[in-house]
Order: sequence, then structure tokens, then C-alpha cells
Amino acid sequence: MACVGWSRYGLPVSPVLLVALILLGVVLVQAVIWLPVLINRRRAVAEASAALLAEIASAQSGEAVIRGPARARVRRGHDEMRGALLLTDARLLFAGGGRMEIALTDISLVKSSTWFNGAARAGFEWLILSTESQGDVGFLILDADPKWPNAVREALPQRNSTLPRA
Repeated sequence: MACVGWSRYGLPVSPVLLVALILLGVVLVQAVIWLPVLINRRRAVAEASAALLAEIASAQSGEAVIRGPARARVRRGHDEMRGALLLTDARLLFAGGGRMEIALTDISLVKSSTWFNGAARAGFEWLILSTESQGDVGFLILDADPKWPNAVREALPQRNSTLPRA
């Protein structure tokens, strides 16, 4: 087998070694590009979690934290943001790529599903909230905590309904 590559410079390199060196170079370049992005994203979510806890602690409303903060993605329509999700006894807060606040009195239905608005992630379920003011909003809790839907249901205020039961 003839040597290619740097053989004319006195460095014999086989084709297999040349391909391996090219792949190693591509992997190193990708690592240099993506590692700072991933580290920055995790830091931003950690800062959002701390900001939510600080907001609740400094508020004079007397809200109690029920669940969270948890790493999450929120999807409304086809817009998706990453950040932290926090449930209090009065509202559901999301901060990160944007800020969202949903009053528990505004939530009409809580459900969970593996799909929401054409998006799915293996091993995770969407927490889907039907609200009267914002429509359907989906939260993908990345901490894989299956207790979020039940925690939101239990935190909802009891509604007195005068409609007859079916």
C-alpha cells in the first residue's frame, strides 16, 4: 500500500491514520465550540433558580415554595425557552430565557403527556397546563421528577362548581 499525505515531506502516513487524525481534529474543534455554550447554559439556569428563590424569599406576600426550582423547558406555541421552574402556593414561576408567571387560579386543567406541540424527549413527560389567559403551556421538567403534575393539581385552589355532575 502506498503512503499518502505527508510522505513527500519524509513523514509516511497511512490512509487510516490520516482519517483518524482528521476525525480527531474535527472532534476537538467541536468541543472547543460547544463546551462553553453548554457551560454557559447551565450557569444561566442556576442563576435563574437562585433569582426565583431570592424573589420568593424577599416578597412580602408570604408565599410558600411547594416544589422546585427545577431545570425545565417551557413551550407555548412553537416558542421554546430553557430555565428554572418554581411552584408556590399562589403561582407557577418560570425564569431563564424569558419570564413567565401563571397564577394557580388561572389554571383550568393539568395533564401530562409524552408529546406537546410536536415535541417529545425520550424518558421525559410534558407537564401541560391549560390556562384561561395563555392557552396551553407545556413544561418539560429536565430533572425527571414525576411528582410535578400531582403537586400542581394539589396546589390548585378548590373551585365551587354549581354545575351538575355527569
